[in-house]
Amino acid sequence: MSAPRSRQYRRVAQACDNCRRLEQLEDKLDSLINRVGPQSMQEATPSTTLERNNRLPSFSASTPNNTVTRAIEFYFRHIHRQPLWLFDDHSLPNPDTSEDLICAVLAISTIYGATEFSGHDLQSPDVYSKTARKGVMSKIAEGNMTIQNIQTLCLLAYFNLVSGDIAMAGFDIALAKNMIQLIPDRDSRSNSSTHSQEKSKLFWSLQFLSFTCGAPVLLPLIQDSIDTPRLSTIEAQSPLTHCVATPRVSAGQYETLLNIWPESLKVCGLWSDIRIYVARCIEGLAKYPWKPDSDYTKLCSRMMEYEMAHPLSLSYNAVNFPGISPQNVQANRSDWLPWLRIQVTYHTIHCVLNHPSLYTAMTNTPRDKLGGNTFWRTSYEKALRHCTWISRLLRTADEKGLRLADPFFAQAAAIASTLHLYWTRTSDSQLQASSMKHLEVCRKLIGEMAMCWPVCRRIEEALNRFIETAHRRKVTGTNRATIAATKTSLIWTLIDVAAPQFPNFSDPPSEGRHTWGGNSSTEDEHELPQPEVSSPPIDMRESTVHYASPPAWVMGRAESDSQVGSAEAGDGEVITMHNEVAGDYVAVNGLAWGPWENLGPMGENFCMNMDWWDMSQF
Repeated sequence: MSAPRSRQYRRVAQACDNCRRLEQLEDKLDSLINRVGPQSMQEATPSTTLERNNRLPSFSASTPNNTVTRAIEFYFRHIHRQPLWLFDDHSLPNPDTSEDLICAVLAISTIYGATEFSGHDLQSPDVYSKTARKGVMSKIAEGNMTIQNIQTLCLLAYFNLVSGDIAMAGFDIALAKNMIQLIPDRDSRSNSSTHSQEKSKLFWSLQFLSFTCGAPVLLPLIQDSIDTPRLSTIEAQSPLTHCVATPRVSAGQYETLLNIWPESLKVCGLWSDIRIYVARCIEGLAKYPWKPDSDYTKLCSRMMEYEMAHPLSLSYNAVNFPGISPQNVQANRSDWLPWLRIQVTYHTIHCVLNHPSLYTAMTNTPRDKLGGNTFWRTSYEKALRHCTWISRLLRTADEKGLRLADPFFAQAAAIASTLHLYWTRTSDSQLQASSMKHLEVCRKLIGEMAMCWPVCRRIEEALNRFIETAHRRKVTGTNRATIAATKTSLIWTLIDVAAPQFPNFSDPPSEGRHTWGGNSSTEDEHELPQPEVSSPPIDMRESTVHYASPPAWVMGRAESDSQVGSAEAGDGEVITMHNEVAGDYVAVNGLAWGPWENLGPMGENFCMNMDWWDMSQF
């Protein structure tokens, strides 16, 4: 035998000997593990299927399982689909539910139902959220992400939103949106259709949160000079490929309002663009709203496109929400809550688009360059109509016993309140009384939600400061306005609770730009004047649905050439239509409070025709 071949045989024999030694070492290690900790291993990995099916996730030995079950039931009763739709009804807990996910659910339930769970063996919401976050972050570090881990991140984002930690909520949303891209569309270890539906619910729930409070997607841009870089928003591009399908209810389940939750995604997608528009207005970057290429015109066009595509079967008149019994509403609350979110978001968008505080960047513009009265007159009509609708929707929900948990409702109520406050200062007693009632409806809801969510307490505090500022100082004399100093950060927070997500948001009061036009005793104060228009231009009994009948006073004017008409409002109040403006034009540097003060007397043709009533599918 040659020497090279002999050496080769020796190497093979040595390798085989090493393999035998390695096998012996592994056997000894297994034996040691079995002798040292068999109980701990059995607890970590249940040995029988029966044992696995009869246990809840053991996240805390101090928390009884029945208390955990009650907290989870509380989540489904009060928070499920408001707005997040992550699970099927009462699908938790099950043996496969992770400890982190249960902790995230407990964090939300215990912060919202603090009074209901007082005296129970539950820890604080912060303890549960930190436990859930620690578990998820360890999974990320290990590179072992599952759908349940991302569901936990989504719930943590919502927890931080309602807790008022907007920055952390944005971080969780961004992290979860990146992580979900790593989850395959199909899972070979589970039912494919079930996996797809879980991912669909998760994907669109994350988008829902992103629309509401996510950080804007901004790209650095250098156009003119390297010394003046800017952050620019990303414009919508042409469709690239198919997206994750919107979620549907499981087979065999009944929906009172078909596909209502996916429909709510469309209008909430518009809300994210409204947030960017508000930021541009605050910065003074928005074009005049009547320009054909302005952001206002583009957003109104998108709103019209959305209205035309909205199913008539889901319109206000078609569903007849006021006529539905409270028992029916309670039994199908998971459908009625998304429907109410659609309605309130729709009207809130119109309130923001026509909110006078957004156009005070124009207060230094010469009056002759602000255009005619046509735009401001229409803006006034829309703002009054839609803020009144928000109040009436919220009041009807309260009458039905529909408990609202989505913090967006408090934000919408705050936006409507800033407008109702304006009309509480009118000289018309009927409009003033009506505005006071609507203002109280909004403040009542905000107060109730402030008892549950810290973020709603912030909204309530901001609104109280706004109202206090508006009534702080008064100037005597005819046609003089109430003087108020209001900071940009305050009104921006009221319009968008997630305003701190924008890089140009400035929270300290000393740094905020003021929003109200006019003059004052100091350079840093601006005027909040008395409204000129003394009466509402519209009857708001019905929805602005496409097939709604016009108001009675409009039909009366068409039949007779009377200058005053009246109609009984849906809540029993009588609104009288005047065609004159009480008082003279209040001229303070050309604009007293926003562009509406540029209107002047409107005359008897203030409401030019009835076409504006049949303007929407809602």
